[in-house]
Amino acid sequence: MKIGLHQLALLLSRVPRLGPRSTYNILTQCECGPDVLSNKTEEIKKAYKLHPLAAKYLSENSTVLLQESAELLQKVVDLGIRIITVCDNIYPATLKAYQHQLPPVIYAYGNTQLLQERRFAVVNSATISNRSTETTSDIASFLMEEGLIPVTGHNNPPYQTVLLAAKRRSAPVVVVLDRGIINAFHGELGWQPVAAARIWDPEFDPDKDLIISQFRLGDHWIGENSKLRDRMVFGLSDAVIACEIRPGGVMEKECMFAKNRGRELYVCSFADGEPEGNKALLCAGCRRLDVIDAKSQLISMCISPTFEGKTDDMAKEGETE
Repeated sequence: MKIGLHQLALLLSRVPRLGPRSTYNILTQCECGPDVLSNKTEEIKKAYKLHPLAAKYLSENSTVLLQESAELLQKVVDLGIRIITVCDNIYPATLKAYQHQLPPVIYAYGNTQLLQERRFAVVNSATISNRSTETTSDIASFLMEEGLIPVTGHNNPPYQTVLLAAKRRSAPVVVVLDRGIINAFHGELGWQPVAAARIWDPEFDPDKDLIISQFRLGDHWIGENSKLRDRMVFGLSDAVIACEIRPGGVMEKECMFAKNRGRELYVCSFADGEPEGNKALLCAGCRRLDVIDAKSQLISMCISPTFEGKTDDMAKEGETE
């Protein structure tokens, strides 16, 4: 039985032992491969490289999965959450150009038109100095003044610094989650998921901001999710500015990955007390952003032809279902 890709994505999210790679295989090959809902266990396991238990569950529970996924799809639509599969034209082009292993499904809540704008991220290691917090806020505020859209996370202080800078300016923002959308909002999509942001906007405005998650709607946070969130923050950003980076940490590795992938990456250089991770990145050939002259350099970045400013095809017509 053939069903739409969005219902299929929800159906697959309910199958035990079916991870992102297997979900990707099914979504990208289902048009030419066997029907996962009406074929024998061995056939679908071999065709899509599924875990034996996942293939068995699909084969034996197709009727229940069809009913549950249809009901869940209607609830998701009613909530205003958008399902974006890797096969949809709406899937962000900047992400496709960045990641090797693409998230097969992205859940979006809010203003998806922000994916047509030029976007940036200011990134830091999890613990940073007051100087770097101020620098992060200043850089983010300046780039917002230039019309760029910030991409950030929601639940550690450096990411929240960018989010709060956007809230103070009543500027739109893209927030990438490290858990499912329903989990982050505690089931109440009308409220801001970040308590500190409620000073400026007590209610989340889906007409202005955008929430993005690659995790199932109700998924809780686990440690590995933070790395996946960071990678998506980089992947959704046309340009990334690294402010304070800890040597040998996850963020330093992600910055090097971004450099090697050709993403526009700038590393802050302070007049004194240079963070060790910043030194390592600069020595590796990353572009230097002198903090004392940051504004003029950022203006040059925004207007430079090397700043690709890739926008994503968000045309409503031709979107794959």
